[in-house]
Amino acid sequence: MISRITNSEVNKVNSKSLVILVVPCFNEEYRWVLDYWRSISKIQDLKLYFVNDGSSDGTSSKISLLLENSHHVLLELPKNVGKAEAIRFGFHHAFAEHPLGIGFLDADGAFPFDDVQTQLNVFRKLYHHGDIPVAVWSSRVQLAGRSIERRLLRHYFARVLVTILAMRFNFRIYDTQSGMKIFPLTPTLKACMKAKFKTRWFIDLELFLRWRFEANSDLNIWEEPLQGWKDIGGSKLSGRQYLTILQDIKALNSYQVEIPKHQG
Repeated sequence: MISRITNSEVNKVNSKSLVILVVPCFNEEYRWVLDYWRSISKIQDLKLYFVNDGSSDGTSSKISLLLENSHHVLLELPKNVGKAEAIRFGFHHAFAEHPLGIGFLDADGAFPFDDVQTQLNVFRKLYHHGDIPVAVWSSRVQLAGRSIERRLLRHYFARVLVTILAMRFNFRIYDTQSGMKIFPLTPTLKACMKAKFKTRWFIDLELFLRWRFEANSDLNIWEEPLQGWKDIGGSKLSGRQYLTILQDIKALNSYQVEIPKHQG
């Protein structure tokens, strides 16, 4: 594990507003945009935990360029364990800092800077103005005036899949798979992160079902529509990955709990 922190930068972070985003990274060298991440890394009261998930390329070297004179962190996994477990690994390290919230953000740069900033602002606003902790999930809703660029076949496949899962598990989340989510730091969140994930692709939904199991109620979710988003090259699903998705759906069925009438 590698961790580089400078005290001068840490002192600039407001612990009462701190949000930590875990960024799972696997072989990102050739699609890594340094200027993008430099912009994200300068967002106020945000700390990034990059988790290098056993990459075989120069991912660590790319990330390390951001760490000089920075409060951000790079964690190294010796072998590839998959996105879900890389995120869980990052969460466990982030818990020790007692932030306001912990979330994750895809490493591919699909989320515009303004949207990352907006999601963080919405989370803090809801956290400080509500009685019940609220998780903020980004949502790729193709509304007029927005720039959401998704491959049609993949989009339609996802919509059919989410509809089936929503009927099976009784939830009303539009976009379960969008790659930026922020959770309030609570004992329930820590409980949800104790055990290894049973799925590789459905960490979002598995977390939702674990929360239901641990709290006997649904996670209170606010879906915030994105202004922009685009598929990034290198993220195309393969035939083997579709098989993994089917296996993941089977694994989700192991969460046999009483289903509330309404998702909160």
